[in-house]
Amino acid sequence: MENTTRFLESLATVALSSVPAPMDAILASGGGQSSRTPGSMFAIISDPDTELVETLARRRSSYELAVAFLVMPEDVSVSLPLNTAGWTCVVVREGDTAEAAWLAVVEGEGARRAS
Repeated sequence: MENTTRFLESLATVALSSVPAPMDAILASGGGQSSRTPGSMFAIISDPDTELVETLARRRSSYELAVAFLVMPEDVSVSLPLNTAGWTCVVVREGDTAEAAWLAVVEGEGARRAS
């Protein structure tokens, strides 16, 4: 099966749950630390705790691209460990459009790859 088809089908199986799952268990399903999966990881984060940020930073090496949308963060320094780990972080504030957020991803990735 083609990777694109497999990815699109995986999106169709996403389900919401009222029972929170441990973040490590969720991230473990995305591939191991030793091999990079041909895919991307996206996180939408609003004022995360240190444990979540550290877990996301550790998992970065498993994916080709990792993008964190930081929604109206109280402290923008949360992006430092993520940036250090190779994440592209985009701060999203009230009134920002989805288009502007995605353009910031493109610009951030371009700058990262150029350096």
